[in-house]
Amino acid sequence: MSRPLPALLRRLALRRMREEPLRLALTVSGVALGVAVVLAIQLANTSAVRAFRNSLDAIAGEAHLQVGGGDLGIPEDLFLRVRDDAGVRYAAPVVQQAAWIRKDQPGIGRWKRGTDSQGRSILVLGVDLIGDSKFRRYKAGKDLSLEETLSRLADPEGIFLTRRLAEEIGVGEGERVQLDAAGRRRFRVRGILQPSKLAEVMEGRIAIMDIGVAQEAFARLGRLDRIDLILKKPDRLPEVRRRLAALLPPGVVVERPVRRGEDVERMLASFQLNLTVLSGIALLVGCFLVFNAMSASVVRRRAEIGMLRALGMTARGVAALFAAEAALIGFAGSLLGLALGWLLARGTLLAVTRTIRNLYAFLQVSEVRADPLWFGAALAAGTGAALLSGLLPAIGAARVPPAPAARDAGGAAEAGPRLLAGTLAAAGAAGGAALIAASLPAWGGVPLFGYLSALLVAAGLALLCPAAVAGGAALLRRLLGGALAPWLAAHGMGRHLRRNAVTVASLATAVAMLVSLVVMIESFRETVMVWTGQTLRADLYAAPSSRFIKGSSASFPAQVAERLRRVPGVAAVDILRVIRLPWRGGRVRVAGGDFRVAAARSGLLFREGESAEILRRAREAGEAIVTETFSLRFGVVEGDVVRLPAPGAEGGEVSLRVAGVYYDYTTNGGLLVVDEALFRRLWRDDRLSSAALYLAPGADRDRVWREAESLLAEDMVLISNSGLRRRVFDVFDQTFSITYALEAIALLVAALGVAAGLSSNVMERRREIGTLRSLGLSRRGVAAAVVGEAGLLGLIAAALGTGGGAALAAILVLVINKQSFGWTLRFGVPVWEILGYLSLIVLAALAAGWPPARAAARTPIAEAVREE
Repeated sequence: MSRPLPALLRRLALRRMREEPLRLALTVSGVALGVAVVLAIQLANTSAVRAFRNSLDAIAGEAHLQVGGGDLGIPEDLFLRVRDDAGVRYAAPVVQQAAWIRKDQPGIGRWKRGTDSQGRSILVLGVDLIGDSKFRRYKAGKDLSLEETLSRLADPEGIFLTRRLAEEIGVGEGERVQLDAAGRRRFRVRGILQPSKLAEVMEGRIAIMDIGVAQEAFARLGRLDRIDLILKKPDRLPEVRRRLAALLPPGVVVERPVRRGEDVERMLASFQLNLTVLSGIALLVGCFLVFNAMSASVVRRRAEIGMLRALGMTARGVAALFAAEAALIGFAGSLLGLALGWLLARGTLLAVTRTIRNLYAFLQVSEVRADPLWFGAALAAGTGAALLSGLLPAIGAARVPPAPAARDAGGAAEAGPRLLAGTLAAAGAAGGAALIAASLPAWGGVPLFGYLSALLVAAGLALLCPAAVAGGAALLRRLLGGALAPWLAAHGMGRHLRRNAVTVASLATAVAMLVSLVVMIESFRETVMVWTGQTLRADLYAAPSSRFIKGSSASFPAQVAERLRRVPGVAAVDILRVIRLPWRGGRVRVAGGDFRVAAARSGLLFREGESAEILRRAREAGEAIVTETFSLRFGVVEGDVVRLPAPGAEGGEVSLRVAGVYYDYTTNGGLLVVDEALFRRLWRDDRLSSAALYLAPGADRDRVWREAESLLAEDMVLISNSGLRRRVFDVFDQTFSITYALEAIALLVAALGVAAGLSSNVMERRREIGTLRSLGLSRRGVAAAVVGEAGLLGLIAAALGTGGGAALAAILVLVINKQSFGWTLRFGVPVWEILGYLSLIVLAALAAGWPPARAAARTPIAEAVREE
């Protein structure tokens, strides 16, 4: 047969698609949704990471190296030693702090999170503009000279804002703003920064002030956050870096600017990988649709295939024809998915950015970058996945014998007992392999074997589907006897076993993911609920408002805690100071707390041992306690010794024995805590990050609140126990909102699969339905049979999905979460919530069966009976 493949595809495949517009629309829509979700997640992830890197690059400017020392900063007298190194051309001191800014308004009260629509979280750069001009480019106004800019910046009340920030908070040049730094300070806007690389990062959330003013505003007198360096010969950077490192005290590091962001990006990697895996579920379910559609097409077109073979088309040509049809469906769905993904990307970016800002680092970005690479990858992924899904049906089409097929318009033989036994055995093997994979450790910090275990569970679930559908059809026939409508539903399930098994597999996979995510989220919520009940026992909490900005090092004087202790009705005040230190090539959080108060009142949950005894021993022996995430991240267990840089220790370093490991769900990357007296001595820092107030029995809470609040600086907030817990769970719900959205889309794709599968069944059974109609089956009976078949498929998928979901939940909670984030979770099962979701899924399957049911009921009897 000499006709080329494109012509045959156009004449045969496209004609068949036009004859079945509903099946085509459902299949293409499924692929489109899968591609859209994958693309939206990738665009959001890459846009967020690019914005984070761009902000670091813009803030670092032309610097080749940076000298820094974590939240404690570095003594400013190091500046001269670093600047005078033979390899340094320019050096610039920098103070960089997060703060809360808003327009200064008469009579404005204390800041309350979530109530001030005009306030914004920003990054403030304190710079010496003369030296800094070699590193960063500022455009402070069209007509301002450098001298005028310097004069305005040196104003002790002067601040420069970006144009975008000024417009957002509603201020102009000459107006005043409030800045919550180390206390509330009022500044006059002395200039508006014109658009430039620096002024555009973080969506313009940048402000500039003189470095001396910044040191005073942020309680950094005598200290710097970092020193930026431009080298005379950048190609000799390693040599200069080694020489400078030898000059600096312990705890002060010399690193390339990009290194400051790598630690955050490492923490982001697990979060973004999990989103990528979840987004792939929708595309996987879409592949089931393509497989189902192509399998149905092969069965219905056996006679046509036989004729083509009889006319000279080779088996390879038949396979290529069907593979090309699958690829065409995938290509069309992928093109639609690209447009839909671009529309979804903005909302996805907002959700991703909010999670990053809550858990990892200060980040502000709302612009999605159209990366051609990801558009091409999504198009290739959708088309390739559809092609792979169509290969098996294409091979089946190639094996259709010419002569018998040309005389047979019926279906191919369905699966026999041997095949069912084989799929069951394969399902058991997949389950065993999943258990083995789940027991293996993470690979390079990534739970690759956990993901492999989840994939094997999904494969085993799919392999169980043929036996489940066959068993369901047999059970239905036995229970309901010979009534025509139930018989038609059971007969349809059993006759089209392969196709229905694929339909059930797609829906069961989506159900399993839903159940597993619901269980994981409930486990997380229940764990956090127990943890907050045990550890957050104080009645009131005081902290600087800027402390709510992720990555902020805001603090307040220790004298505030002393004043709070003297408030009538306050029984005890627990204090906490948290700083970040350079350690092991990254940043680690170290804290000082009052172990005496914590032992008596906090109820920390330790992995081993009793809380009060561990804290008492740690306080007396000068030991530390660490969070579970710290323990897993650095491989530290009870009894190990940790060596940290400490300015107050002999030789600039201290060795601390780990007295205990406790559970904590507020910090990524972990936390090491020592008693506050030891902390002050080792790190020479007497400021505080927060204070927890325990009230005496019978104390008047409102009166204590008013008196305590009157002792706080304007930039500080007082939060109740219930308010703090509410904030914890607000962050929790925001973090998992995108997870629910991804799963909802996967379920929608699976519901499309039910409709597509039943539509194919109805089209193939037109003659059978016509015959039954001629024997007395009513239109309503036909519709009931098709809808009933949809409901039965939904029930089977729900049952299988629940079992598979339980297995996946165990992998998510006990393996993937543990290896990704280092948190131990209690296993919680929200039974009623799961039953509610399963009911909705069955109803969705029934609804998906309604369009093909109406089509079946409208089948003309005479036309259907004549059809060959």
